[in-house]
Amino acid sequence: MHKNQSLLTPDSKKLILADFFWNFGRTLPHAILTIYFLEKGLTLTKISMLQSIFMITSIIFEFPSGIISDIFSRKIVYQISIIFLFISYLLIGLFSEYFLILCLAYFLYGSSIALKSGTLEANVIIEYRNKELDIKNFSIKSSYAVNFSSILGGVLGGFLYKFLNGRIYFLSLSLFFISFAISILTYSNFQDSETKKESSLYDELKIGFSLLIKHKNLPFVLLLAIFSALFIQPFFQFWQVLYKEVQVPVVYFGLAYLLFQFCGILASFLFSRIKINLISCCIGLALIPLIYFVGYSGNFSTLICFPITIVIFNIYNLFLDVIIRKVSPESFISSFFSLINTIANIASVLSLMLMTLMTNIYGVRIAYLILFILFSISSAIILFIKKDLFSI
Repeated sequence: MHKNQSLLTPDSKKLILADFFWNFGRTLPHAILTIYFLEKGLTLTKISMLQSIFMITSIIFEFPSGIISDIFSRKIVYQISIIFLFISYLLIGLFSEYFLILCLAYFLYGSSIALKSGTLEANVIIEYRNKELDIKNFSIKSSYAVNFSSILGGVLGGFLYKFLNGRIYFLSLSLFFISFAISILTYSNFQDSETKKESSLYDELKIGFSLLIKHKNLPFVLLLAIFSALFIQPFFQFWQVLYKEVQVPVVYFGLAYLLFQFCGILASFLFSRIKINLISCCIGLALIPLIYFVGYSGNFSTLICFPITIVIFNIYNLFLDVIIRKVSPESFISSFFSLINTIANIASVLSLMLMTLMTNIYGVRIAYLILFILFSISSAIILFIKKDLFSI
């Protein structure tokens, strides 16, 4: 690899910076979100309904948004996604007492997340391919930006809430504005607008699924994304249940959230220093349920082993992210990213249902172990079948 291959391009720097402020603003209210809504008179049932609206909307609009990005300007779609998020947070900040308006806000929130995927990121990936630059380096830097911005959002949001209350959403708006302004400075040199605007949605769907069927690696990459949900959803949705069972006081949950973000940063650092091959990948996958099982014996050991499994998974997930970016078909790139996200979202819902069922039957500790084993075995089998993914 040439020395300049590891450098970030001007557009990739702008995208990483724009995403940093976007995620910083988005996560600013996350640490106090439930508390804020409860103080505004919402019940837990209504809060769950808002989350459901967000998830359903993001699933429904995910794949169509990718097709729209491939047909029109990815830069414009990226900016529209920020505008939708801006309006969403504005409505939450001004009209949090009105549930129907909050439903509209979460509809826009879900639409925003769906629209954003596969936009400017796709342009940067095409640029990296054309210039034969290191996509792994871009993935690592992007991961750092997401984790650091999440930490800042979580810490500052929890601290500022007692001073700003609902006005914290207006602080998020200023960060979205900065992200929007940075996105204006990016270029759109890697989109064949002339050709794409002659295509219809039907044409894009037909071409996309044709590529998916004919490409020897894409179906297997989709399977890996599906199996990853067996780890991701239990981790995100049930770690509070696990920590409560091992008798961690709720007051320390905020620190646990920060610890998980630092796990992501550590994983990015380790991923930048190691070379992933079939043997190391399969060993890592095997270690996830094994280390969790070691920590199963006691409360203290669980608190040590659980974050270690998160670090290992994040390293694997970064590797998978690089593979997805490398195999994505250029003529279908935004639609492909959206397809990956759509299938991953559907798999997440199914894995969440499975985790809930296993928890009700066996308890949260054994449920985690079952899903981690399923994730590790299924992922290892696919990687063993498609060894050539490591040479891409």
